[in-house]
Amino acid sequence: KKHVEITFQEANHPFYNIKPRDSISIPKSVTNNGVTYYINSIGNKAFWGCVNLSSINLPNSIVSIGDNAFDYCISLKTINLPKSIISIGKDAFWGCISLVSISLPSSTKSIGENAFKYCISLDSVTFNPISCNYMGSFKHPVFENTNKVTTLIIGDKVESIPDYAFYHFTKIHDVDFPNSLISIGKSAFDSCYYLKSITLPNALTSIGDNAFRNCSGLRSVIFNSENCNYFGSDKALVFESCEKITFLIIGNDVTNIPSYSFKGIPNLKSIYLNPIKPPKSQSSSFEGLSKMTLLSVSCISLEDYKTSDNWNKFTNYRVIKKTHTINTSICQGEFYKDYGVEIDSAGTYHIIHTCDSVILNLSIKPISTKSLEDSICQGETYSNFGFNFIADKSEVYTQNLQKANGCDSIITLSLKVNPTQTTSFKATICQGKTYNLNGFNERKTGLYTQELKTNKGCDSIVNLNLIVNPTYNDSIYKIICQRETYNLNGFNERTDGFYTQNLQTINGCDSIVNLILIVKPVYNDTISAIICQGERYNKFGFNHSIKGTYTQYLKTINGCDSIITLKLNLNPTYNINFDAVICKRETYNLNGFNERETGL
Repeated sequence: KKHVEITFQEANHPFYNIKPRDSISIPKSVTNNGVTYYINSIGNKAFWGCVNLSSINLPNSIVSIGDNAFDYCISLKTINLPKSIISIGKDAFWGCISLVSISLPSSTKSIGENAFKYCISLDSVTFNPISCNYMGSFKHPVFENTNKVTTLIIGDKVESIPDYAFYHFTKIHDVDFPNSLISIGKSAFDSCYYLKSITLPNALTSIGDNAFRNCSGLRSVIFNSENCNYFGSDKALVFESCEKITFLIIGNDVTNIPSYSFKGIPNLKSIYLNPIKPPKSQSSSFEGLSKMTLLSVSCISLEDYKTSDNWNKFTNYRVIKKTHTINTSICQGEFYKDYGVEIDSAGTYHIIHTCDSVILNLSIKPISTKSLEDSICQGETYSNFGFNFIADKSEVYTQNLQKANGCDSIITLSLKVNPTQTTSFKATICQGKTYNLNGFNERKTGLYTQELKTNKGCDSIVNLNLIVNPTYNDSIYKIICQRETYNLNGFNERTDGFYTQNLQTINGCDSIVNLILIVKPVYNDTISAIICQGERYNKFGFNHSIKGTYTQYLKTINGCDSIITLKLNLNPTYNINFDAVICKRETYNLNGFNERETGL
């Protein structure tokens, strides 16, 4: 799917000059050139300043509304926010002075600062977000300057109310909190001056700092939260400056009253205590209250309150005659022993205890016995049915548990322990091969472990010690002389060439030997030389001065034989004397002479 947001070209506020009027309805999708686009957001300033827009219908595909999206739409009276909305940007409906009601959908997670600022006609707000985590700030709350809101409805599935959510809702007189509510954020109802009474529901576990600060008209509080664990702080009391609170009711099921809960309520004169057993409280829970504050308790609870920590500081008690209906149960074989009776049978009993009457509806919960069979692998931890031990042998075990109803449940377990197996072995392969037996897939020397499963589902550990024997691929460069034979390493060659021999090592792996053979020639030359009589011929190892035929055996630079035959001849020498005459300034240049002066 292709998703788009409502905007126009690249404009930051697209309808600045082209402004829709009256009522408009945005479709879920549009199709252009055969492509369907699904509209999932309203962009920043999309309808900014559309002063004649009176109503708008949004499709269920919209997940976000951008900043200033409907800013200053002063004629906008109604807008439906679909259940798909996740976020609303800051100043989204700023200055929508004609808007009279708004319903925030359950999917909403975030609402930006000043989102509904100056919506001065807003009279009714319905808050349905199940778990919204942001609604502006103390300086910029969502509903700033919306002073006409008289009706606030909290949806029946809401679990949390964010910080500053309804700050300065000065005109609301009451608010009903749903049983689903778990937390109220800090300053959530700060300065709700006309709020007269509140009932805090059973599931509530946290109430933020200054949650009801400056609720100057608040007169009574009903506290039903069964196990609240946070109720403001010493420097930020929940009911700070709520000086008209005079009456507090503690609900039947309350078990804990956190620190600072009702500290600093100077005019609290009366506390009506419904719990039969005194709730746990802290020294600061009622800090500052007079010990003469009136505590109304039932007859059967009076002594418990007088002797319980933090309750025992109060001295002014009023005893209330009540008929208590108690629905409870005991385990088979036990006795119910409260209120001066001992009962071990199911039934309805009327008990008179001091000045109170008790209607006891007692049921008996049976003890269950169960025999089980199970199996496990040796060395594993068995943790079913409340057992927790390392199994090393088959045996019968017994476990005494408590069921959800608090009674014993006896379990007899016949446990079969299946053994685990460990196998170790050694294997060898040749280099370049892969060992792929028993689940392994290895090519290198090493110690490997494979965890397999037996047919009982237990581990079977296989240890492999793998040795990889090398293969060889050697090349030999060899030179021999003509008429010789190379017969090493399995070769038997006499001519130039490249030869390959496939051998096996002692480990049975291939060994490849490559032979590059060069055959160098031998030489047999005859030299004819002439020297003059009386000279000596001394080249190529010869040293002769007499005419004759001589033979010399030499080695070439390659070490091969070279036979040289010398045929030596002698030329005679001559001694001739003659006279010659030249004229002065002439040169005698015959017979190799070049002389100008008289001489021998």
